[in-house]
Amino acid sequence: MVTFNYTEEFKRQLKRLAKRYHTLADDIDDMQHELMENPNTGVSLGRGIRKIRLGVKSKGGGKRGGLRVITLNVVIETNDTCINLLTIYDKKEIQNVSDKYINEIIRSL
Repeated sequence: MVTFNYTEEFKRQLKRLAKRYHTLADDIDDMQHELMENPNTGVSLGRGIRKIRLGVKSKGGGKRGGLRVITLNVVIETNDTCINLLTIYDKKEIQNVSDKYINEIIRSL
């Protein structure tokens, strides 16, 4: 079973980005369904942290120029995983997030 936890930073950024991209809520739902099937979706950044490319229908352009979601996967038991959605950002605003920023969010869990 896969459960999701949303950090305050993720919620804050999601609210801000949803004003610009009206399909974002549906796009996040699609991503969560994909994560339920494969919790290891995205690129590993080490220590259970992953970066997922998220295509946004209302933005166009597919995943490459879309948003990025940083997650922290925690395996609780063999078939039990908690995916912490740490933050979401627009690639056109921020090219990469720093390790320091990610670590600060993780400490707030």
